[in-house]
Amino acid sequence: MLTKNYLPVSRRELFSDVESLFDSFFNNSNLFNSTCFIPITDSKFGGYPRLNIVEIDDKYIIDATVPGMDKEDLDIVLDDKYLKISGNKRENAEYENGAYHHREIKCTAFERTVKINTDNVDTDSIVTKLDKGILRISIDKKTPESKKIQKILIE
Repeated sequence: MLTKNYLPVSRRELFSDVESLFDSFFNNSNLFNSTCFIPITDSKFGGYPRLNIVEIDDKYIIDATVPGMDKEDLDIVLDDKYLKISGNKRENAEYENGAYHHREIKCTAFERTVKINTDNVDTDSIVTKLDKGILRISIDKKTPESKKIQKILIE
């Protein structure tokens, strides 16, 4: 039986071209001021929670989806240039002695890290709010230091 290869290039070449296209687009674009915030995906959690990073006037806002989490379940830590958002929610203990017929809800745990250029933000101004499954982290921009103009007298 005769088979014919209809692809003009190998699959490996095709996928490497697509990858380089995506890399060049995302590395050269300014989607979310990549010089200030870089989300880091931990393969263990597969990029959860999902993040939006937005620049608005004098601040940056990071929104993270954390459905079902209470503020006691969440932990936010700024360590040097890394903002780590983590959460851990245990199952409801009221069914400990019950016999489950079907069980998908056990425990939810996650961790997501965002690298921050601390030269551009005021790390003392971080404000957080949890509302309807969205964790909002607001960070003020650093105000640019005004240039000091000084007249120098000739002696």
